[in-house]
Amino acid sequence: MLILRLIILMFIVMFQSVSFAEEKFPARWRQSMTNDPSTNYFLNKFGNQEKSARATVYKNWVLTHLLYAKCEGTKINTTLLEEYFRTAQIQLSADDKDKNEKLNISAEFNALDYEIVAHLCAGLEYMYGKNGVLLKNAFKSFGSGEPNYIYDSNNPYLKFNKMF
Repeated sequence: MLILRLIILMFIVMFQSVSFAEEKFPARWRQSMTNDPSTNYFLNKFGNQEKSARATVYKNWVLTHLLYAKCEGTKINTTLLEEYFRTAQIQLSADDKDKNEKLNISAEFNALDYEIVAHLCAGLEYMYGKNGVLLKNAFKSFGSGEPNYIYDSNNPYLKFNKMF
């Protein structure tokens, strides 16, 4: 009888811990995590063309690589992106060509936190889908529209390798 009670107690504790499991991100974000820039502030902020065409190419370089790495279930259109970057003839090395564009784009994406990435994952199709405003068809699959890791309120900022 004691063993049966212990087993029942173990199941109760196990199911309670499952029900209190941490969410992937705060529920209050769900309302604004849309594919619509009128309700998704970060999509409105980052989902626009830059002033110069070359700056937009650098922005696409950073965003496509970032979102491919951080958004759950995405598949990138490698052939299209390779052709796009080859045609644009951008210099991704540390030379002085396009130095200002590189610095501006790097600064813009230097301090991204989990909330921004979550909102950009949700708006991936708007930026890079069939009718993408930044680059059409850059992704083959948009996945779940959520980041591929759980939010940590103690460490919300993301670290990225230097892109240029």
